Amino acid sequence: MNFSGKYGSSPRISALSARIADSVLAADLLTIAREQLTAGVGVALDVTRAQSQLAGSRAQLIAAGAHVAAPCPHDAECPLTAPDWCHFSQRLPRSRAHQQIKRAELPFEDEKFSYVALTRAPVAHRASRVLAQPDVTKFEVSAKLCTVEGLAITKVPRRAKPDYASARRWQWGDAVTETRSGHDSPRS
Repeated sequence: MNFSGKYGSSPRISALSARIADSVLAADLLTIAREQLTAGVGVALDVTRAQSQLAGSRAQLIAAGAHVAAPCPHDAECPLTAPDWCHFSQRLPRSRAHQQIKRAELPFEDEKFSYVALTRAPVAHRASRVLAQPDVTKFEVSAKLCTVEGLAITKVPRRAKPDYASARRWQWGDAVTETRSGHDSPRS
């Protein structure tokens, strides 16, 4: 995938996507990513249902001089431990034929995926990332975040009215930044 028109006159980002079924494909993807980063091109890796291989590729590319642009707010080792894994979900529509083939009752499917975007240049500011759907009650919003310092459970009390109103709109996968009261808020 070439993003040259959107991000300038020369291609600066390369997107690599795969459903990793075995280590050979993972090694091929990692080799391509290294070559792209060496050439000064940013890389986005998208790997469905293969968190351990994505984490391994991420670590190897960081060791080779890459910096994480997203979704992680840091270049450190992933703070999540198995069976928990950093992933996001996208609801995809199913056609009638797809429903019949899968013998599915619902007209949609929630596909889980992981990704990492890497660059040669250090990233100046990184937002925290919402790792699961926040728990919203009438008293507070509680959210699991990946922050620059690592994993955190952030609670935004209702008495912090502007921050609470903002936190109520957080969704799984959102990038959020610190607000004036010290709580996180959606990145703008």
